[in-house]
Amino acid sequence: MTDLDEANRRLEAALTRLDRAVATRLESDIRPDAAHGEVAAALAEAQQESKRLRQLSGDVSRRLDAAIARLDQVLEG
Repeated sequence: MTDLDEANRRLEAALTRLDRAVATRLESDIRPDAAHGEVAAALAEAQQESKRLRQLSGDVSRRLDAAIARLDQVLEG
């Protein structure tokens, strides 16, 4: 599995956790502030994961660009 595939898998997992937290909040009869805290925590976690995955995606993109540039140099030389 490539880094990008792994990043996409982790993003999907984070979004799934967020969806579950929202669904739990909507379906539960627990105190709204407790549910709000759970949703807020899940959202913060998903945002952190999204930020990390965007950084990873940028790193992968830069590495691919560098590899393509090196291949171009080899083919031209």
